[in-house]
Amino acid sequence: MVSLQTLLEPIKPVPRYLKGLTPKLNTQIHPIQTYIPPHLELTPQDITAITQGLTNRTLTLNTYPYQTALLRQLGKQTLLFKVYTSTIFSGQRYLTSSPYEISHDLSYFTNDSVLPQVMRRNGIYDCCVVDERLVSSERIEYERYLEKIEKVKDKTAIGSLFTLIGVIKVKYGDKEAKSVCEKLVEGKRGIIEIAQERLN
Repeated sequence: MVSLQTLLEPIKPVPRYLKGLTPKLNTQIHPIQTYIPPHLELTPQDITAITQGLTNRTLTLNTYPYQTALLRQLGKQTLLFKVYTSTIFSGQRYLTSSPYEISHDLSYFTNDSVLPQVMRRNGIYDCCVVDERLVSSERIEYERYLEKIEKVKDKTAIGSLFTLIGVIKVKYGDKEAKSVCEKLVEGKRGIIEIAQERLN
C-alpha cells in the first residue's frame, strides 16, 4: 500500500540514462490515431475515453464537458445513418420491401459481430479496455468466464467505435465525422466488405 508520505513527495527528475528513451515513447502513435486522418488529433484524454467504450465519464471537448454516454449515442446515430444510406436505402428497392425484409437486411450490417470484426481487421480491437465491473464476479467455469469476457470485449469495441465518431463529430464537425464513417462503412476492411464476405 502506498503511504500518504510517498504520494506527497515531489516527483523525482528522470534519470539521465532514461532521458534518451523519452522521445521514442512520446513519438509512438496510438493505433486509433493512425486509423483516422492525421489532422484529426486526439488527446490522451480522448483516447482513454474512446478505449473505455462502456464506461461513462466526463470528457472536455472544445472547452465544454460531455458525458461519454452522450458521445456514444451521437456516434451511433451518425454511423448507422451512413450504414443505412450506403446499403438498404441507397436505391429504391426498399420502397417495395416489407418492414420485415428491411429489418432482416439491415441486420447483416448492424449485428453485434460485424463492428468488432471491423475493429479487429483494422488493428484497433485490442485497444479496447474491458470494465471489470461488467464481468460477473460469481464462481463460474473458466471457459464460461472467457466467453463472457469476449462478449463484454465485443460490446466495449462497439461502444469505443461509437465514442470515437462522437468525439470527432463534436471536436471537428459533421463533415469529418461523416468522412470517418465512410471509411468504416465503404472502405477496405469495412462494414460492407465484411458483411458481404459472410453472405458468400
